Amino acid sequence: MEFSIEKSIEDLEARLTQFDDLDPRKRLASCKELVMEEIAKFFIENPWYERANRSVQTRFYKKWLGPLHGKALFFSHCYRLESCKEISSIPEIRRFIEEELKSIHHFFNTYNQFCQYYDSGGTSRDRRLFTDENFDDYPIDPETVGFNPGIHPGCLFLACTIANRQFAKLLKTELESLDSALPVTSITFNGTDTDIVEEMRGKYSSRSILVNDKPATKKQIMQMLEKTYNRKIPNWEQLDQSISRRKKDRFAYHTRIIDALKRHQDRLDERPSRR
Repeated sequence: MEFSIEKSIEDLEARLTQFDDLDPRKRLASCKELVMEEIAKFFIENPWYERANRSVQTRFYKKWLGPLHGKALFFSHCYRLESCKEISSIPEIRRFIEEELKSIHHFFNTYNQFCQYYDSGGTSRDRRLFTDENFDDYPIDPETVGFNPGIHPGCLFLACTIANRQFAKLLKTELESLDSALPVTSITFNGTDTDIVEEMRGKYSSRSILVNDKPATKKQIMQMLEKTYNRKIPNWEQLDQSISRRKKDRFAYHTRIIDALKRHQDRLDERPSRR
């Protein structure tokens, strides 16, 4: 029994990589759905768990289902962050991150004792927390994140602890990135929307941009360029097709860049050398 569950969790990690090439929101939604399917499969394939002795119940909730729910909750948190980034201004994104960090801080302050016990690696309170003796109130409404309304309290507490820690690290990284970036309003791209799309094609074809160690998709590169240049191009796919259909000057933007580089280098070559 334990081997099959352990193997199933191990296989899940590999199966999640199948979504790596999707855009961020689709990837996160697909990853969460796959984890939720795995959780549902546990209940279907192990109908005995509620009748099991308390030692097995502890393993079920503390070792297996708690971390799995934590993984699903983390994907859910990340999905909300990506949705915010896609439609919000920089100040709005910053406010979202700060509110999320404040909420996570409140969780760890409120449930400090549970977190300390889990971090200690102890087992003295496992029967109280991770068996059918636990009737504690939930830290969050499970249905708002797609969890079973009858989820075990200890399982949900553990899921929140794991997910909040991971999400807090991600949020701090995002906040540091916002702090170090130039104000978007100070950047102006002196070209056309088509030029930006052609730049995307160059980066996509050269595979010079990586996302999670894999070549970025066209959409991912466009999102990066739109954010960098503070310019939305909703019809970029049509512009991409029009570039493909060009009879001449298919690489017009890149040609202008190369010509400008050559002129600049020529000027450098003409300068008298310093001794």
